[in-house]
Amino acid sequence: MSLKQPSQFYTKLYKEIMGETVSASRAAILLGQLFSSKDHRRKRLPYTILLVDEVDQLVTRSQDIVYDIFDPQSRFIVFAIANTFDLPERVLKPKIQSRIGMNKLIFRPYDKHELSAIITSRLQHITTFSEDAVATCATKVASISGDARRALHLCSQATIIAEEEYGECRFEDAPDLKVETHHIEKAVKQMVESIEQLYIASLSLQEKLFLAAVVVLSRLRATQTFSFEDIMNRHRLLCAKLSIKPPSRESLSMVFTRLVEGGLALKASRVSKGHIQLKVSVDDVQFALHNDAVISTIKSDDNTSLMF
Repeated sequence: MSLKQPSQFYTKLYKEIMGETVSASRAAILLGQLFSSKDHRRKRLPYTILLVDEVDQLVTRSQDIVYDIFDPQSRFIVFAIANTFDLPERVLKPKIQSRIGMNKLIFRPYDKHELSAIITSRLQHITTFSEDAVATCATKVASISGDARRALHLCSQATIIAEEEYGECRFEDAPDLKVETHHIEKAVKQMVESIEQLYIASLSLQEKLFLAAVVVLSRLRATQTFSFEDIMNRHRLLCAKLSIKPPSRESLSMVFTRLVEGGLALKASRVSKGHIQLKVSVDDVQFALHNDAVISTIKSDDNTSLMF
């Protein structure tokens, strides 16, 4: 089941268990009663495996939903998948941490060999891609994010480019026509030359470092919204990596204002309250900064790329 907003979790779960649709607030109450130790129905419920993908998207300000998911009184065996490996320690309240088992399985970004296997698997009944095109696509995406969805999107864009090049000749009518490496290269170039990519590439170093700080924070935490203080502290760390003097708070505020005025990179309500987030996807910003001559040199403590 998929959710449009976190509160729908209660409605969807109650329907799966009891077969009835009720409001989110009512479902939360009924589920609480159902799993109460005083409710005789609880013992008759079978244990059920509950797989929660992107559980970090259910982390609200109160964290009530996540707290209820890991209720030890429930009859669920919970497997939770998050976009950040240290979600419990970094984000969740102690009362929730105490409910969670500490056994973790870390899924690292796909490398070029794994991406190649995924693409080949998806294209197993399609003979229009050359082996070199698949390898090029996998290598390009692995060097940036390791995101399989981006790799498949790149294949889709390359197919459109190939169809335009071949004109009226259709792949099914001409087995020799294939999506080749140069089609993948053109698809990558189009992505790089999009309005957002060009805008980010034209920014000053401090503006790029501000964006880089947001990208790094988004990878470390389960939220996409950050305080100005958090971004400023991360920005200072990036400046230290480059051995440059960080700007003052006032200067960094001006950097932030320019990015907001640009209309593409960030949006905010009140800086003092910390409602700052990317207006474009983290992947797009990461892609734009990947080939930057300065940003790409920033390394983490283990000498691996800090962002990529």
